[in-house]
Amino acid sequence: AQYKGFAYTILPSIGLGFYTMASVSRIMRASMLEVVQQDYIKTARSKGISKFRVTWKHQIRNAIMPVVTILGPTVAAVLTGTFVIESLFAIPGMGKYYVESVQNNDYSLILGMTAFYGTFLVFCNMVVDILYRSESADRRKVGGSMGEMKMKDGNVLPSENSGAAAGTSENLTDGRTITRDKFEMVGKNIEKMESISRPSLTFWQEAWRRIRTNKAAYFSLILLIAYGLLAIFAPMFSHYGFDQQDAYSMSKGISAAHWLGTDSLGRDLWVRVWMGARVSLTIGLLSALLNTVIGTVLGGFCGYYGGKFDMIVMRIIDVIYGIPSLIVCILVMVVLGSGVKSLIIAMVIVGWTGTCRFTRGEVYRLKEQ
Repeated sequence: AQYKGFAYTILPSIGLGFYTMASVSRIMRASMLEVVQQDYIKTARSKGISKFRVTWKHQIRNAIMPVVTILGPTVAAVLTGTFVIESLFAIPGMGKYYVESVQNNDYSLILGMTAFYGTFLVFCNMVVDILYRSESADRRKVGGSMGEMKMKDGNVLPSENSGAAAGTSENLTDGRTITRDKFEMVGKNIEKMESISRPSLTFWQEAWRRIRTNKAAYFSLILLIAYGLLAIFAPMFSHYGFDQQDAYSMSKGISAAHWLGTDSLGRDLWVRVWMGARVSLTIGLLSALLNTVIGTVLGGFCGYYGGKFDMIVMRIIDVIYGIPSLIVCILVMVVLGSGVKSLIIAMVIVGWTGTCRFTRGEVYRLKEQ
């Protein structure tokens, strides 16, 4: 690859943008699905407000808060991704020189570029926090009626503060007059209000019900279970060890004895693939579990209590985001040595921050309701 101008940045930009777009889209979709079930959305629709206004003014404004919260980490992810992208596409950017400085042990350049990226990301996260606070303040100021009630024939029903609601008459759009005495107070049906329309379900029962109704999720769950079982039991029931060499079966193709063939040393590829899957699953599951626990607990405390604790944790996250995750993993491996334990620790150090900020944003949004 060779960089000759701005046109050569299109493909790298697409490569970086699609990954970020996918993560932001999933977070926004989950938040929109939760907001659309809220009572204020149903009330706005029942009052006859247009679908566009309900979606733009009430749904998006409340659902976008988690997305605003992760804008800072998103900038960090994009900047970190440029290290690899610039090296692959031979773009003469700071990311390419950063990778070269690590390879050449140029500590002065490493420190200088780390400080630059850290300062820039801290500034971005501070801007995001300011935007988040201002948006929350604007939403708290919004008050009053969300709209006017409409009758089935299209006429506008007077609001509670109008003259008809106070007992006086008011003209409708077709010239008719409506007064309060033309309405009958039905009251509340306490028996129906306290009745349960469907049986109460626990969290796991509700999750299982949703998975069964979603064919794609159900099929994916079956594949994951099959993948995990093969990773556990396939090496156990094989006649070959993952490091067992056979001089008479080197570089063989697929056969009844070797289902995926052998490598250049005569080792069975079927066993080696599933042994690698076992290690990958162990690292991934432990890292995801620790990231979820640490990020959820700290994010919940930051969102609920706020104050100095929130500020301290957010600045720690800014520092972690200021150092590219690839560099952190390399440093941990250098200090602790290579191995599964070192890799899990490195992934936890750089992985809990996103969960923490997302949980903090969700708690803030729930506090504002």
